[in-house]
Amino acid sequence: MDLGSLFLCRCVSQEWKQNVNLVLSHQCKWLELSRSEGRYTHFSKGTRYAERERQKEVLQRMTTVCSMYSKTEKVSINSYKQSMLINVSKVLKICRENMKQVKHLTINDVGFHKSYFTLIAFTFPHLTSISLCRAQVDNDVIRKTFASLQCLRQVYIESLPLSGPCFSEVADRIEKIEWTLANIDALIGFPLAIKLRSLRLNFDFVMGNKNDLFQIITENMPNLEKLAIGGEGLQNYHSLKLRNLKCLVYELWDVYDTPDVYSLKDMPTVEKLKVTVNTLYSFPFAILLPKLPFVSKIFIHSASLYPYTYPRFSVLSVHLILALNAVRTLKFFRLHERVNAVQQYVRNIGRVAFNMLHYLFTSIDFVDKIQIHITSENIYGLLAITDFKQQRIEQTFCLQINDLKF
Repeated sequence: MDLGSLFLCRCVSQEWKQNVNLVLSHQCKWLELSRSEGRYTHFSKGTRYAERERQKEVLQRMTTVCSMYSKTEKVSINSYKQSMLINVSKVLKICRENMKQVKHLTINDVGFHKSYFTLIAFTFPHLTSISLCRAQVDNDVIRKTFASLQCLRQVYIESLPLSGPCFSEVADRIEKIEWTLANIDALIGFPLAIKLRSLRLNFDFVMGNKNDLFQIITENMPNLEKLAIGGEGLQNYHSLKLRNLKCLVYELWDVYDTPDVYSLKDMPTVEKLKVTVNTLYSFPFAILLPKLPFVSKIFIHSASLYPYTYPRFSVLSVHLILALNAVRTLKFFRLHERVNAVQQYVRNIGRVAFNMLHYLFTSIDFVDKIQIHITSENIYGLLAITDFKQQRIEQTFCLQINDLKF
Protein backbone atom coordinates (compact mmCIF):
# COMPACT_ATOMS: atom_id res chain seq x y z
CA MET A 1 0.00 0.00 0.00
CA ASP A 2 1.39 3.41 -0.96
CA LEU A 3 1.81 6.37 1.37
CA GLY A 4 -1.34 8.20 0.22
CA SER A 5 -3.52 5.16 0.86
CA LEU A 6 -2.04 4.78 4.33
CA PHE A 7 -2.92 8.37 5.21
CA LEU A 8 -6.50 7.84 4.02
CA CYS A 9 -6.76 4.73 6.19
CA ARG A 10 -5.99 6.86 9.24
CA CYS A 11 -9.34 8.58 8.77
CA VAL A 12 -11.43 5.40 8.98
CA SER A 13 -11.37 4.94 12.74
CA GLN A 14 -9.22 5.38 15.81
CA GLU A 15 -8.17 1.73 15.64
CA TRP A 16 -7.14 2.07 12.00
CA LYS A 17 -5.28 5.26 12.86
CA GLN A 18 -3.26 3.47 15.54
CA ASN A 19 -2.47 0.58 13.22
CA VAL A 20 -1.39 2.88 10.40
CA ASN A 21 0.77 4.90 12.78
CA LEU A 22 2.45 1.68 13.86
CA VAL A 23 3.18 0.77 10.23
CA LEU A 24 4.48 4.26 9.42
CA SER A 25 6.69 4.34 12.51
CA HIS A 26 8.65 1.38 11.16
CA GLN A 27 8.83 2.68 7.57
CA CYS A 28 10.44 6.07 8.01
CA LYS A 29 14.23 6.05 8.27
CA TRP A 30 14.85 9.74 7.70
CA LEU A 31 12.66 12.64 8.76
CA GLU A 32 13.44 16.10 7.37
CA LEU A 33 11.94 19.15 9.07
CA SER A 34 12.11 22.45 7.19
CA ARG A 35 11.38 25.72 8.98
CA SER A 36 11.70 28.07 6.01
CA GLU A 37 8.41 27.27 4.36
CA GLY A 38 6.71 25.33 7.10
CA ARG A 39 7.38 22.19 5.18
CA TYR A 40 8.14 18.78 6.55
CA THR A 41 9.28 15.92 4.41
CA HIS A 42 9.62 12.27 5.20
CA PHE A 43 11.63 9.84 3.16
CA SER A 44 10.70 6.19 2.90
CA LYS A 45 11.43 4.12 -0.19
CA GLY A 46 11.53 7.22 -2.38
CA THR A 47 8.15 8.64 -1.36
CA ARG A 48 7.67 12.24 -0.30
CA TYR A 49 5.02 14.05 1.67
CA ALA A 50 4.99 17.84 1.90
CA GLU A 51 2.52 20.60 2.76
CA ARG A 52 2.48 24.32 3.44
CA GLU A 53 0.27 25.71 6.14
CA ARG A 54 0.13 28.64 8.44
CA GLN A 55 2.32 28.46 11.52
CA LYS A 56 -0.19 27.01 13.96
CA GLU A 57 -1.36 24.37 11.54
CA VAL A 58 2.19 23.58 10.52
CA LEU A 59 3.20 23.01 14.14
CA GLN A 60 0.21 20.76 14.63
CA ARG A 61 0.96 18.77 11.52
CA MET A 62 4.64 18.58 12.33
CA THR A 63 3.72 17.21 15.74
CA THR A 64 1.46 14.64 14.10
CA VAL A 65 4.16 13.53 11.68
CA CYS A 66 6.81 13.27 14.40
CA SER A 67 4.47 11.24 16.58
CA MET A 68 3.69 8.90 13.69
CA TYR A 69 7.38 8.41 12.99
CA SER A 70 8.39 8.07 16.61
CA LYS A 71 10.94 5.36 15.84
CA THR A 72 12.84 7.48 13.32
CA GLU A 73 16.59 7.35 13.93
CA LYS A 74 17.70 10.09 11.53
CA VAL A 75 16.44 13.69 11.64
CA SER A 76 17.43 16.70 9.56
CA ILE A 77 16.55 20.30 10.49
CA ASN A 78 16.80 22.57 7.45
CA SER A 79 16.27 26.19 6.59
CA TYR A 80 17.74 28.26 3.77
CA LYS A 81 16.03 31.58 4.49
CA GLN A 82 16.38 34.15 7.24
CA SER A 83 12.60 34.51 7.67
CA MET A 84 11.21 31.33 9.21
CA LEU A 85 7.68 30.27 10.01
CA ILE A 86 8.67 28.11 12.94
CA ASN A 87 11.10 28.83 15.76
CA VAL A 88 13.96 26.37 16.29
CA SER A 89 13.09 25.86 19.94
CA LYS A 90 9.56 24.78 18.97
CA VAL A 91 10.90 22.27 16.46
CA LEU A 92 13.26 20.87 19.10
CA LYS A 93 10.42 20.65 21.60
CA ILE A 94 8.31 18.65 19.14
CA CYS A 95 11.24 16.30 18.51
CA ARG A 96 11.95 15.94 22.21
CA GLU A 97 8.35 15.01 23.04
CA ASN A 98 7.75 12.61 20.15
CA MET A 99 11.00 11.00 19.01
CA LYS A 100 13.10 9.15 21.56
CA GLN A 101 15.29 7.01 19.30
CA VAL A 102 17.09 9.57 17.13
CA LYS A 103 20.73 8.62 16.62
CA HIS A 104 21.77 10.89 13.76
CA LEU A 105 21.08 14.63 13.51
CA THR A 106 21.79 16.91 10.55
CA ILE A 107 21.70 20.68 11.03
CA ASN A 108 21.55 22.61 7.78
CA ASP A 109 19.90 25.74 9.09
CA VAL A 110 21.12 29.32 8.69
CA GLY A 111 18.93 30.31 11.65
CA PHE A 112 20.31 27.73 14.07
CA HIS A 113 21.89 30.11 16.58
CA LYS A 114 24.46 29.30 19.24
CA SER A 115 21.88 29.23 22.03
CA TYR A 116 20.01 26.35 20.41
CA PHE A 117 23.03 24.05 20.57
CA THR A 118 22.62 23.82 24.35
CA LEU A 119 19.30 22.05 23.72
CA ILE A 120 20.64 19.34 21.41
CA ALA A 121 21.78 16.89 24.11
CA PHE A 122 18.54 17.43 26.04
CA THR A 123 16.47 16.82 22.89
CA PHE A 124 18.50 13.97 21.38
CA PRO A 125 20.36 12.25 24.24
CA HIS A 126 21.18 9.13 22.20
CA LEU A 127 22.95 10.79 19.27
CA THR A 128 25.83 8.75 17.91
CA SER A 129 26.52 11.04 14.93
CA ILE A 130 25.95 14.67 14.03
CA SER A 131 26.28 16.57 10.75
CA LEU A 132 26.83 20.32 10.76
CA CYS A 133 26.34 22.00 7.39
CA ARG A 134 24.91 25.45 8.04
CA ALA A 135 24.66 27.08 11.44
CA GLN A 136 25.87 30.06 13.44
CA VAL A 137 28.63 28.49 15.51
CA ASP A 138 32.07 28.94 16.97
CA ASN A 139 34.65 26.60 18.48
CA ASP A 140 33.55 26.98 22.09
CA VAL A 141 29.88 26.28 21.35
CA ILE A 142 30.64 23.16 19.34
CA ARG A 143 33.18 21.94 21.90
CA LYS A 144 30.54 22.10 24.65
CA THR A 145 27.92 20.54 22.39
CA PHE A 146 30.15 17.60 21.54
CA ALA A 147 31.02 17.15 25.23
CA SER A 148 27.34 16.96 26.19
CA LEU A 149 26.65 14.14 23.72
CA GLN A 150 27.86 11.10 25.64
CA CYS A 151 27.17 8.61 22.82
CA LEU A 152 28.76 10.69 20.04
CA ARG A 153 31.06 8.65 17.79
CA GLN A 154 30.84 10.24 14.31
CA VAL A 155 31.08 13.89 13.24
CA TYR A 156 30.48 15.44 9.81
CA ILE A 157 31.36 19.12 9.34
CA GLU A 158 31.02 21.11 6.14
CA SER A 159 32.61 24.53 5.65
CA LEU A 160 32.05 26.00 9.12
CA PRO A 161 34.49 28.32 10.96
CA LEU A 162 35.79 25.59 13.27
CA SER A 163 39.25 24.30 14.13
CA GLY A 164 40.94 21.35 15.81
CA PRO A 165 40.36 22.33 19.48
CA CYS A 166 36.59 21.88 19.10
CA PHE A 167 37.23 18.11 19.39
CA SER A 168 39.13 18.37 22.68
CA GLU A 169 36.25 17.03 24.81
CA VAL A 170 35.45 14.00 22.63
CA ALA A 171 38.91 12.99 21.45
CA ASP A 172 38.83 9.93 23.70
CA ARG A 173 35.72 8.46 22.04
CA ILE A 174 35.33 9.85 18.50
CA GLU A 175 35.70 7.15 15.82
CA LYS A 176 34.92 8.85 12.49
CA ILE A 177 35.34 12.39 11.16
CA GLU A 178 34.46 13.82 7.75
CA TRP A 179 35.46 17.45 7.63
CA THR A 180 35.55 20.15 4.96
CA LEU A 181 37.98 22.78 6.23
CA ALA A 182 38.76 26.27 5.06
CA ASN A 183 42.49 25.49 4.99
CA ILE A 184 45.15 23.27 6.50
CA ASP A 185 45.75 25.60 9.46
CA ALA A 186 42.24 24.84 10.76
CA LEU A 187 43.50 21.40 11.80
CA ILE A 188 46.14 22.87 14.12
CA GLY A 189 45.34 22.10 17.74
CA PHE A 190 43.60 18.82 17.02
CA PRO A 191 43.92 16.66 20.17
CA LEU A 192 45.20 13.11 20.49
CA ALA A 193 42.38 10.83 19.29
CA ILE A 194 43.37 7.23 19.94
CA LYS A 195 39.98 5.77 18.94
CA LEU A 196 39.71 7.63 15.64
CA ARG A 197 39.52 5.03 12.88
CA SER A 198 38.26 6.91 9.82
CA LEU A 199 39.21 10.39 8.59
CA ARG A 200 38.15 12.23 5.45
CA LEU A 201 39.43 15.75 4.87
CA ASN A 202 38.52 18.16 2.09
CA PHE A 203 39.83 21.68 1.78
CA ASP A 204 38.12 24.74 0.35
CA PHE A 205 41.53 26.36 -0.10
CA VAL A 206 44.79 24.46 0.22
CA MET A 207 46.77 26.96 2.26
CA GLY A 208 49.28 26.13 4.96
CA ASN A 209 52.14 23.73 5.47
CA LYS A 210 51.29 20.30 4.08
CA ASN A 211 53.98 18.67 6.20
CA ASP A 212 52.23 20.02 9.31
CA LEU A 213 49.04 18.34 8.13
CA PHE A 214 50.62 14.90 7.86
CA GLN A 215 52.51 15.40 11.11
CA ILE A 216 49.24 16.11 12.94
CA ILE A 217 47.63 13.04 11.40
CA THR A 218 50.60 10.81 12.24
CA GLU A 219 51.05 12.01 15.83
CA ASN A 220 47.46 12.65 16.94
CA MET A 221 45.59 9.95 15.01
CA PRO A 222 47.89 6.94 15.44
CA ASN A 223 45.22 4.27 15.03
CA LEU A 224 43.65 5.47 11.78
CA GLU A 225 42.47 2.63 9.57
CA LYS A 226 40.98 4.71 6.73
CA LEU A 227 42.33 7.98 5.36
CA ALA A 228 40.96 10.10 2.52
CA ILE A 229 42.29 13.55 1.66
CA GLY A 230 40.96 15.64 -1.19
CA GLY A 231 42.21 18.95 -2.45
CA GLU A 232 44.70 20.34 -4.92
CA GLY A 233 48.22 19.21 -4.26
CA LEU A 234 47.37 17.08 -1.24
CA GLN A 235 48.45 13.81 -2.79
CA ASN A 236 51.87 14.04 -1.20
CA TYR A 237 51.67 11.30 1.42
CA HIS A 238 55.40 10.69 1.75
CA SER A 239 55.63 11.98 5.35
CA LEU A 240 52.68 9.91 6.51
CA LYS A 241 53.46 7.14 9.00
CA LEU A 242 50.46 5.12 10.17
CA ARG A 243 51.02 1.58 11.37
CA ASN A 244 47.34 0.55 11.35
CA LEU A 245 46.19 2.10 8.07
CA LYS A 246 44.06 -0.38 6.11
CA CYS A 247 42.29 1.82 3.55
CA LEU A 248 43.95 4.58 1.52
CA VAL A 249 41.89 6.94 -0.64
CA TYR A 250 43.25 9.17 -3.41
CA GLU A 251 40.80 11.76 -4.74
CA LEU A 252 41.97 13.79 -7.73
CA TRP A 253 38.89 15.75 -8.75
CA ASP A 254 40.46 18.97 -9.95
CA VAL A 255 41.89 19.26 -13.44
CA TYR A 256 45.19 20.44 -11.95
CA ASP A 257 45.52 17.73 -9.31
CA THR A 258 48.57 15.62 -10.00
CA PRO A 259 49.62 12.77 -7.72
CA ASP A 260 52.98 12.59 -6.04
CA VAL A 261 53.41 8.93 -5.16
CA TYR A 262 57.05 8.61 -6.09
CA SER A 263 58.25 9.55 -2.61
CA LEU A 264 55.59 7.47 -0.87
CA LYS A 265 57.01 4.87 1.47
CA ASP A 266 55.81 1.28 1.50
CA MET A 267 52.53 0.75 3.34
CA PRO A 268 52.35 -2.97 4.17
CA THR A 269 49.22 -2.59 6.31
CA VAL A 270 47.00 -1.16 3.53
CA GLU A 271 44.47 -3.72 2.30
CA LYS A 272 42.09 -1.47 0.35
CA LEU A 273 42.85 1.26 -2.19
CA LYS A 274 40.30 3.70 -3.61
CA VAL A 275 41.33 6.05 -6.40
CA THR A 276 39.24 8.75 -8.05
CA VAL A 277 41.12 10.22 -11.00
CA ASN A 278 40.50 12.72 -13.75
CA THR A 279 41.30 11.48 -17.22
CA LEU A 280 43.53 14.32 -18.39
CA TYR A 281 46.64 12.86 -16.83
CA SER A 282 47.93 9.34 -16.51
CA PHE A 283 47.82 8.17 -12.91
CA PRO A 284 51.10 6.41 -11.93
CA PHE A 285 49.55 3.09 -10.88
CA ALA A 286 52.80 1.29 -11.70
CA ILE A 287 54.54 3.40 -9.02
CA LEU A 288 51.80 3.31 -6.39
CA LEU A 289 50.68 -0.33 -6.38
CA PRO A 290 54.10 -1.88 -5.58
CA LYS A 291 54.17 0.31 -2.46
CA LEU A 292 51.08 -1.54 -1.20
CA PRO A 293 52.42 -5.11 -1.06
CA PHE A 294 49.36 -6.61 0.66
CA VAL A 295 46.50 -4.72 -0.98
CA SER A 296 43.57 -7.06 -1.71
CA LYS A 297 40.82 -4.67 -2.86
CA ILE A 298 41.15 -1.90 -5.44
CA PHE A 299 38.40 0.53 -6.47
CA ILE A 300 38.99 2.95 -9.37
CA HIS A 301 36.51 5.65 -10.35
CA SER A 302 36.96 8.22 -13.10
CA ALA A 303 36.09 11.77 -12.15
CA SER A 304 33.83 13.58 -14.56
CA LEU A 305 35.21 17.06 -15.04
CA TYR A 306 31.93 18.28 -16.45
CA PRO A 307 28.59 16.73 -15.40
CA TYR A 308 27.13 16.32 -18.88
CA THR A 309 30.20 15.47 -20.90
CA TYR A 310 32.20 12.30 -21.28
CA PRO A 311 35.95 12.23 -20.71
CA ARG A 312 38.14 12.08 -23.75
CA PHE A 313 40.36 9.33 -22.38
CA SER A 314 39.47 6.22 -20.41
CA VAL A 315 41.13 5.15 -17.19
CA LEU A 316 41.48 1.58 -18.39
CA SER A 317 44.81 1.30 -20.17
CA VAL A 318 47.63 -1.12 -20.82
CA HIS A 319 49.65 0.60 -18.08
CA LEU A 320 46.89 0.04 -15.52
CA ILE A 321 46.39 -3.59 -16.55
CA LEU A 322 50.11 -4.34 -16.30
CA ALA A 323 50.21 -2.72 -12.86
CA LEU A 324 47.24 -4.80 -11.70
CA ASN A 325 48.79 -7.98 -13.05
CA ALA A 326 51.72 -7.49 -10.69
CA VAL A 327 49.44 -7.30 -7.62
CA ARG A 328 49.21 -11.00 -6.81
CA THR A 329 47.45 -10.34 -3.49
CA LEU A 330 44.48 -8.79 -5.30
CA LYS A 331 41.12 -10.46 -4.58
CA PHE A 332 38.60 -7.81 -5.65
CA PHE A 333 38.73 -5.16 -8.38
CA ARG A 334 36.12 -2.59 -9.38
CA LEU A 335 36.33 -0.08 -12.23
CA HIS A 336 33.65 2.57 -12.73
CA GLU A 337 34.10 5.06 -15.55
CA ARG A 338 32.48 7.02 -18.37
CA VAL A 339 33.61 6.70 -21.98
CA ASN A 340 32.49 8.23 -25.27
CA ALA A 341 31.83 4.81 -26.76
CA VAL A 342 32.53 1.23 -25.89
CA GLN A 343 34.64 1.17 -29.07
CA GLN A 344 37.09 3.26 -27.06
CA TYR A 345 38.25 0.06 -25.40
CA VAL A 346 39.47 -1.36 -28.72
CA ARG A 347 42.89 0.11 -29.47
CA ASN A 348 45.47 -0.40 -32.16
CA ILE A 349 48.86 -0.72 -30.55
CA GLY A 350 51.75 -1.50 -32.85
CA ARG A 351 49.38 -2.72 -35.57
CA VAL A 352 47.81 -5.13 -33.08
CA ALA A 353 44.18 -4.64 -32.06
CA PHE A 354 43.84 -4.72 -28.28
CA ASN A 355 40.47 -5.19 -26.62
CA MET A 356 41.14 -3.60 -23.25
CA LEU A 357 38.32 -5.42 -21.47
CA HIS A 358 39.41 -8.82 -22.75
CA TYR A 359 43.01 -8.00 -21.91
CA LEU A 360 41.98 -6.96 -18.39
CA PHE A 361 40.12 -10.17 -17.63
CA THR A 362 42.81 -12.44 -19.01
CA SER A 363 45.57 -10.54 -17.22
CA ILE A 364 44.01 -10.69 -13.76
CA ASP A 365 42.29 -14.06 -13.92
CA PHE A 366 43.68 -14.81 -10.46
CA VAL A 367 41.27 -12.26 -8.92
CA ASP A 368 38.21 -13.70 -7.15
CA LYS A 369 35.74 -11.01 -8.23
CA ILE A 370 35.77 -8.22 -10.81
CA GLN A 371 33.17 -5.50 -11.28
CA ILE A 372 33.19 -3.28 -14.36
CA HIS A 373 30.68 -0.41 -14.54
CA ILE A 374 30.76 1.55 -17.80
CA THR A 375 28.63 4.53 -18.74
CA SER A 376 28.76 5.34 -22.45
CA GLU A 377 26.97 7.83 -24.68
CA ASN A 378 26.53 5.45 -27.60
CA ILE A 379 26.36 1.75 -28.26
CA TYR A 380 28.81 1.67 -31.18
CA GLY A 381 31.44 -0.96 -30.55
CA LEU A 382 29.34 -3.08 -28.20
CA LEU A 383 30.02 -6.18 -30.31
CA ALA A 384 33.71 -5.78 -29.61
CA ILE A 385 33.13 -6.91 -26.03
CA THR A 386 34.06 -10.54 -25.71
CA ASP A 387 32.07 -13.20 -23.93
CA PHE A 388 33.26 -13.16 -20.34
CA LYS A 389 31.28 -16.24 -19.31
CA GLN A 390 34.22 -18.44 -20.20
CA GLN A 391 36.33 -16.87 -17.51
CA ARG A 392 37.06 -18.93 -14.41
CA ILE A 393 36.30 -16.11 -12.02
CA GLU A 394 33.08 -14.64 -10.66
CA GLN A 395 32.34 -11.37 -12.44
CA THR A 396 29.78 -8.60 -12.46
CA PHE A 397 29.71 -6.65 -15.70
CA CYS A 398 27.47 -3.59 -15.98
CA LEU A 399 27.21 -1.58 -19.19
CA GLN A 400 25.09 1.55 -19.03
CA ILE A 401 24.30 3.45 -22.22
CA ASN A 402 22.18 6.59 -21.95
CA ASP A 403 20.76 5.41 -18.60
CA LEU A 404 19.83 1.99 -20.01
CA LYS A 405 21.44 -0.97 -18.30
CA PHE A 406 22.32 -4.09 -20.25
